[in-house]
Amino acid sequence: MDFAVRSDVVRIGTDEDGSVREGLVFYVIARAENGRQWIHGKAFPNYVGAIDPEEGPYQRRISNDIPEGAATALCDRITKAVAEGAKLDLAHWTETDPAYGSDAYQSLDEERFFRNREIMDAHEAGEISERTALEYMIM
Repeated sequence: MDFAVRSDVVRIGTDEDGSVREGLVFYVIARAENGRQWIHGKAFPNYVGAIDPEEGPYQRRISNDIPEGAATALCDRITKAVAEGAKLDLAHWTETDPAYGSDAYQSLDEERFFRNREIMDAHEAGEISERTALEYMIM
């Protein structure tokens, strides 16, 4: 099992002009040899809640070094513990999509997972009807 730190862009609100404000969230991901992946439940955002006396609450960004460092420290602790024989407590992990091209990813394709997800995305975008989507999925 390998462990790494990843980050995702997230919407943290809007500014006074209505423009979307984005932030980063850092987290630890575990990857098994077959490509299955799990995300640790503890996330480290690069923003914190703040209150402007005139404008009210908002999300204030902080340096990426702080949350990325915290995520890296957690990753190092987990890596060390597993190397010493500890088992992952799955209560702290959520399975996510497998690594692209891995055995686990390819097995999902054999189960038509990605084909069916594309069909449902087309339906949700209004490109095909629900009936057509269901017909494609059972073919």
